[in-house]
Amino acid sequence: MKLKDIQDEWDKDSEIDEIQVDESARQVHKKHAKYMRIMSDEGMNLITVEEKLTKLSATLEGYFRGQIDGRDINRPSFKLKIDTKEQVAKLIAADAEYQTLNYAGNNNKY
Repeated sequence: MKLKDIQDEWDKDSEIDEIQVDESARQVHKKHAKYMRIMSDEGMNLITVEEKLTKLSATLEGYFRGQIDGRDINRPSFKLKIDTKEQVAKLIAADAEYQTLNYAGNNNKY
């Protein structure tokens, strides 16, 4: 769920009917549960994405260092052997699959 969607939901849910304040007060626990569930679900989604990022990063590091053959991970062969951490980090950050997954993870943070 996107942060904007949660904020839009909250805008609707946070309105209090001043004529029926007692009824609005009775609904507080339901709204609390709703947002706790959203927070929990999104937290689990974030953990999943971060685990995938960590695994992908390790795989890409092996690939860029020449330790993993591209055919083993459905990629073309990587002709260069990269030795420095800085070069590997730049190549990982530039990888389209990594960027997509990283965007999904950052989109889940709030």
